[in-house]
Amino acid sequence: MVKPSQLTVTLTPELEAFIETRIASGRFGTAGDVVREGLQLLEAREQAREAVIEELSLEIDLGIAQAAAGQLTNGAEFFDDLRRKARPAR
Repeated sequence: MVKPSQLTVTLTPELEAFIETRIASGRFGTAGDVVREGLQLLEAREQAREAVIEELSLEIDLGIAQAAAGQLTNGAEFFDDLRRKARPAR
């Protein structure tokens, strides 16, 4: 088991009150529990963000390769077609 380390942080009064409220609700036992949950959520959000950036990077690379191969789409025609598809059926 990895031994937890201790870190001292400075919080705004609002964040301190938020932590105290979470503890008082009974959902968390300690300030450390609240902070750990917050950091786990931040880590998950950052991982999701990195995955989106990676996906966009792959799409950009694909577009560059297609452009280099002459596989281009007329932008005006593409957006005209998109607008037609987006209009509600009458």
